[in-house]
Amino acid sequence: AERGAFASYYGISEDLNTRGCIDPDLRKAPFARREIIILQRSAGRLGKSLSITTDWIKRERLSGSGVRFLSGVTYKKIDDDGLHIETEKGPDIIPADTIVLCTGQISNAAFRKTSPDRPDGIRKIGGARQAAGLDAYRAMKDAIDVAVSLDKGVV
Repeated sequence: AERGAFASYYGISEDLNTRGCIDPDLRKAPFARREIIILQRSAGRLGKSLSITTDWIKRERLSGSGVRFLSGVTYKKIDDDGLHIETEKGPDIIPADTIVLCTGQISNAAFRKTSPDRPDGIRKIGGARQAAGLDAYRAMKDAIDVAVSLDKGVV
């Protein structure tokens, strides 16, 4: 039987004795042409805050393409030598010609002291309410909740 594109891409095996039904020898994912390393400040598995049902797919897709992951990283500086980091193993330098930063969010301090029942109708939603772990779903849900409460006459 012909294997589907999804099964081929991730190396999904029909052999139930294969651990997690993933066989790296069956994987036919494209390999990255450059060395790619994803770093995370917090320790532990990368992407654990992604979708609970698809986080494994995202990690498998990246690792299957040769992407490396490092967690528990402290960023020190960027210079001509590359990215200077520190991990539990000590200081290290990652030589790089391209560095992409995803630095997270910080809640809007101007709204921190506002009352939730402000008479001017301003509501804290999304990253202004809570930046940690913000994703598009939660930000949109916050906005919908406010819209629904306004529609019901709750101000």
